[in-house]
Amino acid sequence: RRRRVAQVRVALLDRDHDSGLPGVRRRAGPSARINAIMRPAHPDIGGGTEAVAAARALRAAGVAGLAFYNYGHWRAPGFDHVRAAFTAWDSL
Repeated sequence: RRRRVAQVRVALLDRDHDSGLPGVRRRAGPSARINAIMRPAHPDIGGGTEAVAAARALRAAGVAGLAFYNYGHWRAPGFDHVRAAFTAWDSL
């Protein structure tokens, strides 16, 4: 018997932001909360320039939460990318 989970956190590191979500949803179950974790710096999501597009795509795909990591390795523009991504996330 397969167990379903209540929440899953997924690191999404490439430009194909929602490519792994169908598999995660299938394995976690239809009611699991999926949170995405991204790194808005090289080499992921265009070095941060695609953070807004990624946030919008993830929200549209049903992802419930968004987080970023590796703060200590970001350059100053990374924080601007994160701010813009959260603004886009909240606007949907």
